[in-house]
Amino acid sequence: MKTTRLVKGLDLTFDNLPLEPTADTIELASVFVFDMWKARWREQKADWEAKVGSPYHRDEPTDLSGSCKFSSIFAALVFDADLDGNYDHQFAVKKGQIIDLNAGASDVAAMAKPYTLDALFFGSRDHVASMKSCMPRVTEWLRAFDLSLSPRMSPAERSALSPSA
Repeated sequence: MKTTRLVKGLDLTFDNLPLEPTADTIELASVFVFDMWKARWREQKADWEAKVGSPYHRDEPTDLSGSCKFSSIFAALVFDADLDGNYDHQFAVKKGQIIDLNAGASDVAAMAKPYTLDALFFGSRDHVASMKSCMPRVTEWLRAFDLSLSPRMSPAERSALSPSA
């Protein structure tokens, strides 16, 4: 099934998305995003060391801490969900179900109420600008994730994971 999503002028066409948010598909997406988050860190490290000439000042990620803007946009598009959140954390929501690829991250675990909604901040001009800055990378991740599903899944398996099934 080919699905096209238009996200504020960005045409995203996928062969294998959206997926139904199950424990297995959420875990699959979370593992994928963690791999991409580490790849992003390696890029930043290489750029820093090439430009500055000194060791990079951040350790390699051990979880998805700090990635919620990227991971929530990714999850919202993978699972055809909405975005919600607050100043400290954001996540996808579909039919009342919170889909948080970062649920196991240490920064989320340290929050007293990570799923509190803040309508004043969420969607504010600053927040939207910050979200837009994530879209080029998230788009790359979505295309790679969609492609990664193709060889591992038969059409019947993809259909079973699709919301239209």
